[in-house]
Amino acid sequence: MKNLFRVLILSIVGFLFGFFSDKIFEINQSQPIHIHRVGHIPVPDSLANNGVLISYFYRGAYHTFSSAAPKIYYGSKYQFRKRILKKFNSSNFTESGYLIFRFFINPKSEVFLYKIIEMDLNLQPKDLNDQLVNELKNLSFNPINWNPYLDDNHNYYIHLTYRIENGKVTEISP
Repeated sequence: MKNLFRVLILSIVGFLFGFFSDKIFEINQSQPIHIHRVGHIPVPDSLANNGVLISYFYRGAYHTFSSAAPKIYYGSKYQFRKRILKKFNSSNFTESGYLIFRFFINPKSEVFLYKIIEMDLNLQPKDLNDQLVNELKNLSFNPINWNPYLDDNHNYYIHLTYRIENGKVTEISP
């Protein structure tokens, strides 16, 4: 009988807490409600009518972030890094910061949606040199760097982070 009474009291307290929780705790309605999955890259309006792109997008991403890393690089990550460092002309740049590419790769090894994030070494937003960003983007998105997915129904989703110090790429992750 005591246990039944405890369960009843706890149920009533739980109900009342749930019912009045928005009154007890201040809810900040000015913050946007996030309705997208983590890692969402929106389709720009200019590409929204591109049927091929949309069909790639809705296939879904099978591997994401670093789980794709061992399989996604053509050859290996070491070879990818070697190709990037060999072709990147660091003598043209003196900036430091992080350059992050988040992107999808379709079954043909082509990048079809991407987002670029630029930051300083203190992880604050910063506009890096456009030539530097474009050169690393073109080198990174080259289909020769990526293995195609084994079937036509999936994409890879990955991010690359470049640490740049005085114009030189010092680290690539993942």
